[in-house]
Amino acid sequence: MMICLALLALGQTPPEQPAVGPGGSDYTHSRVAVSAHLSNTKRYWLFEPAEPTPDTAPVLLYLHGYGALDPDPYDAMLRHFARHGMTVVYPRYGWWWGASHYEDNAIYALRDALDVLSGAGHVDPELERFAVSGHSLGGILSLRIANRVEAEGLPIPRAIVLHDGAGCGSLAYPHMPLDDLGEIDPQTLLALVIAETAPGDPGAEGVVRRAWENTPQIPRESRNALLVRSHDHGSPALLSNHVAVTTSGRLDAIDWFGYWKPTDAAFSCAFYGTDCEYVLGGGPEVRDMGLWSDDVPAKTIVVAEDVGY
Repeated sequence: MMICLALLALGQTPPEQPAVGPGGSDYTHSRVAVSAHLSNTKRYWLFEPAEPTPDTAPVLLYLHGYGALDPDPYDAMLRHFARHGMTVVYPRYGWWWGASHYEDNAIYALRDALDVLSGAGHVDPELERFAVSGHSLGGILSLRIANRVEAEGLPIPRAIVLHDGAGCGSLAYPHMPLDDLGEIDPQTLLALVIAETAPGDPGAEGVVRRAWENTPQIPRESRNALLVRSHDHGSPALLSNHVAVTTSGRLDAIDWFGYWKPTDAAFSCAFYGTDCEYVLGGGPEVRDMGLWSDDVPAKTIVVAEDVGY
């Protein structure tokens, strides 16, 4: 009997991308205009919504993980955000070395990108609707840049979303500690998406702990931590690890429900006051990871309130 059940499970296919809502395929734009600007450590890419091309769009600064020197590993996700109406700025910010310059390079690229977007032939940036997100080491940079924007005369992020932030204890971390985050605006929405492999990893746990504990100015109701779990109910299995957010391989529910859904919802909630239930609190919408082909729910997301945050 157990063998039969196991064989039946192997025949099941993973959850599909939701048709509508955060993480969904109900795109308002059928194309993305991608362009590259500047060079070397100042180089950055723009992903702008097109067909139809809007007059204006919110802006997302996306900061890659260590060594992702071009946007290819995140391409599908960045295009997803753009097709839902966001302009994405993707700075290279640095090579394998030179960590002391990463932060300043990213800020330089952002400043130049906003100037370019304000010019002819681009989608005008909605500076009041600005967000910052990043993967791994980019999560550290997201927090530090959000802490500096007011002093730099840059837009204040309404949302910060970390995609499995990590890097505490790395050689880069001494150049960008997270001990003082008091300048992050208290009205910011903070979402920490965490891979299942992060607990027990000091480099990842350190980022989550510091992000949570060193931003007491952000009210509890405006923040959440979301642990995305693996599930091997069928084939291919859902694997939540540190590189699951990268989308150079196949897409699955870890992308659509685990990363794209709460990120889309964070933007909608922070900019328009909608879809907040998909990223904040502990309701079914924020926990849902979709259904396998036999209607078995994928392992749901563990939220901050479950672990006493």
